[in-house]
Parts: sequence; structure tokens; C-alpha cells
Amino acid sequence: VLDVGCGFHPFKGRIQNIVGIDPYNDQADYEVDILEYRVRPESHDVIIALGSINFNSRDDIEQRFAHCVSLLKSGGRFYLRANPGVTHKNGPYVDIFPWSFEVVKELEERYNLHLDTFKRDANNRLYFVYTKL
Repeated sequence: VLDVGCGFHPFKGRIQNIVGIDPYNDQADYEVDILEYRVRPESHDVIIALGSINFNSRDDIEQRFAHCVSLLKSGGRFYLRANPGVTHKNGPYVDIFPWSFEVVKELEERYNLHLDTFKRDANNRLYFVYTKL
């Protein structure tokens, strides 16, 4: 299991064989951005990105997304949580990518994935799960 943007690594010790990466937190197993995380392609059964593939331009989002898909085995699952472009009055002071169902479906087709789940929570965050075909 790869936890992209693991923050304080809350799943460590709770999920077996988890590797946490985060460029800004020394609690991660590796302090790297997903684009700097170089391992054998298709080396992970599961990838979780809970709020981490959410910032900057569409090009930045798609680069990180594509790299994650390349690390995922066929039949592997990719769990994401995203903020659909909603900014908060107290930050973060970065561009938040405007995720939408249409973008999620486009990425499904482009990267040979199957969209298993798409939900919106009470805070307007999106949750979606793909399986790599």
C-alpha cells in the first residue's frame, strides 16, 4: 500500500505493508513528492491519496495521477479524496484543482481504469475509487 501525501502517517501500524510518502512531513517513510518516488512500475496493490493530489494546475494533477497509475498493478485499487476547488477563508493559500465527476470520468478513460465509487461528503469533498484494468 502506498499512501501519497501521508502527512503524519496515521495509517502506519494499522495497515500492513504501508509506505508513506510526503514531501513536507518527517513522519513519512520517504520525504519525497510522488514524482520523485521511483520504484519498479506496477509495484503496488493499493494506492491512497487522501487530499494530496489536489493542488496546482491540471497538468500538475495529471502528472501525479499518471505516475500513481504507473505504480499500480493491474487489478490494483486507487483511492482518492479531493476538494473540488473550494477555497477556505483561512487557507490553504495555493491553487486547489477543481475536481469534478467529468474530470474523474476523463481520467478513467485516459488511464485504462474502472471507476468503482464516486461520492460527495457533507463538506463537499469528493471520494472516488478506481481499479486498474
